[in-house]
Amino acid sequence: MILTNFSQNPYTSKTANKIGFKNYDCCCDRSIWDRSDYCVPSLFRAIKPDFLYRGGKINSKGELDFLIEEKGIKSILSLVDPNTVFGPSLSKEISLINQAKNHADIVFDYFDYFKNNLKGDQKLIESYAKKINGLPKPIYAHCYAGLDLSDTMTQVFLDANKQGLIKYN
Repeated sequence: MILTNFSQNPYTSKTANKIGFKNYDCCCDRSIWDRSDYCVPSLFRAIKPDFLYRGGKINSKGELDFLIEEKGIKSILSLVDPNTVFGPSLSKEISLINQAKNHADIVFDYFDYFKNNLKGDQKLIESYAKKINGLPKPIYAHCYAGLDLSDTMTQVFLDANKQGLIKYN
């Protein structure tokens, strides 16, 4: 038996509406297709949902909109000091955040991991907990690409939480 009008993509099939799929016009609905436009920061993850998220730097207005509108982010914490050699890589992000401040209450701050790491593990945990506790929640903490430094600071956060240093209020 040969099936006619068969499509592996149900969104383009003429019989899509008959079998419960949305019609072809759904590709214009940004709520469905937002993620295919790469509007999520690289390696975006929830460390503690509605409290702390992590990932890479913000590269586009779409990524910032995702953080503010869909995740309700109130603070962006860069793990890269904008005053160091890596600072120029954050210029686009800082510009996007400054534009967003006209429409949303958002705080931008940074935590210099390299400077604070020289103090020892416990001091690093305490200083990061103090920084986290002082920012409006939820927080998006990020490094340049969302890889090693974000992973390290995730563990620092979890250690601070085990020690009771994180305030969930």
